[in-house]
Amino acid sequence: MESHLQMSPPKPTAFPAKSGYILKKDPERLRTTWERRYFVLKGNTLHYYNKSKEDRTSIDLRICMVREVPNSDRRFCFEIVSPTKYVHSFRRNFNSS
Repeated sequence: MESHLQMSPPKPTAFPAKSGYILKKDPERLRTTWERRYFVLKGNTLHYYNKSKEDRTSIDLRICMVREVPNSDRRFCFEIVSPTKYVHSFRRNFNSS
């Protein structure tokens, strides 16, 4: 009697590739304000949460352009530009571990 074992593919890990806090520029305010947001990078998708961590925004990085912000008054700034030309502006949070 020959037994056939079926191998299943490995389950994707539930843990994100990277996560932590980044400062996000709020484009809707008159003054430039940087708000601390929690980010999770999973595969090709960047998720970020509001202060309550209930509302989530997801960005598909496969269809976006990521670029450094030249001549910024802050160090380590970058933008993610979506196909609809919406610009998400970010900078490194130096207060996080």
